[in-house]
Amino acid sequence: MNRTLTGVIVPDAPAGIAAPDGLAPAPPAVLLAHRTVPASGALGSQETLRQYPPTPQRVTLRSWPRSASPCWPPSSPCSPSRCPAPRRQTACPGADDVPTADNLPAVRATTRCLVNRERTQRGLRALKGSRRLRFSATLHSQDMVDHRYFAHDSQDGSSFGERIRATGYLARARGYQLGENIAWGTGELATPAQIVDAWMHSPGHRRNILNRRFRQIGMGIVPGAPDPIADGLPAATYTTDFGARK
Repeated sequence: MNRTLTGVIVPDAPAGIAAPDGLAPAPPAVLLAHRTVPASGALGSQETLRQYPPTPQRVTLRSWPRSASPCWPPSSPCSPSRCPAPRRQTACPGADDVPTADNLPAVRATTRCLVNRERTQRGLRALKGSRRLRFSATLHSQDMVDHRYFAHDSQDGSSFGERIRATGYLARARGYQLGENIAWGTGELATPAQIVDAWMHSPGHRRNILNRRFRQIGMGIVPGAPDPIADGLPAATYTTDFGARK
């Protein structure tokens, strides 16, 4: 699932940046990749939200293809943000590790490495880590696991933009752009490589990753899943918050 939100902070602007009433995520798409270890995962609906005017645009998620045409979508001309990246050259250690309580700092660094590799291979600048964005993302991943839901809006009704604002990330900002990708997986689909690959095969999530305006990133990765899973099956829930301020 992904969202983007942009706005200009002005004196008479509304204090909140919540989604308009009635905007709800569509059912998530389930990614299945059963091999020797049972694996499942999910990405949610794609929504784009701009604060001014507050009119949502919704795009329903399609299952991401393992074998894609040279451009995405196939009918579009190639551009740096739509064509597949060249063969990967830079190694991101631990890309195939399943997140656990003992390796979360390393897994966060690896996931950020994978995202930045997708960007730099297309001539985009790497995103810098933000402790405030990471704090917001981690709290949301933990909340989804604890309360068994999968959405950008928290169960108390707060939007991802409100969560980020509460950390102080937007303090003294004159303008901003925010984005968020979420996903969860079990077994081999819980690894950073699989999660980032799934995002890159989903147009809305890919746009967030390759958005040239973003400057900072925060990774929130928590062991566990927002849905019931088989006992003993490893799982992880990912929230990635993107931001830019001026």
